[in-house]
Amino acid sequence: MSVLAALPLVFAMAAPGTLVARPHFSLTLPGRWLEQQSDEGVAYATLDGQTQVIITVLEARSSLSATDLNVAVDRLLELRRSSIQQMAGGKAEFNNIAEPVGPGLTRRATMGVDPSHSVRFFVSIQGTPSKVVTVTFYRYSLRGSASEFQQWAQRIIGSLTLGGA
Repeated sequence: MSVLAALPLVFAMAAPGTLVARPHFSLTLPGRWLEQQSDEGVAYATLDGQTQVIITVLEARSSLSATDLNVAVDRLLELRRSSIQQMAGGKAEFNNIAEPVGPGLTRRATMGVDPSHSVRFFVSIQGTPSKVVTVTFYRYSLRGSASEFQQWAQRIIGSLTLGGA
């Protein structure tokens, strides 16, 4: 690869991130993203429109016990999987991802592909006794490997901080 051909890659890697900060969470997306209208939550897309992220926050009416939090997070993950499967016409393929947990934090993740529409997706749900935050990435292309997409999504999820009560 020539030096000139590598320049766009270097600039893309060095591009400043897009900070998404709300009262209940903050997250840094790599490079430049544009905020979009969404009925589901906070949504951003890359400038080329090939990747989208949707972040939703559900607040608990009262503090959830560890058991109730696990049930809520598991149920939300199952609902997200079901809706993706429905949109994929039953052809979506899923892989559950092992997520670290900490005191007062429950995490679940899944990723996969809808081969009939050439879409990769990654869903991460993190819950505390007071709220549950769902981050869903969609990449409207199968370029790159599933492993690369997973590592990319997990780096972004690693920047997620939950704030507020």
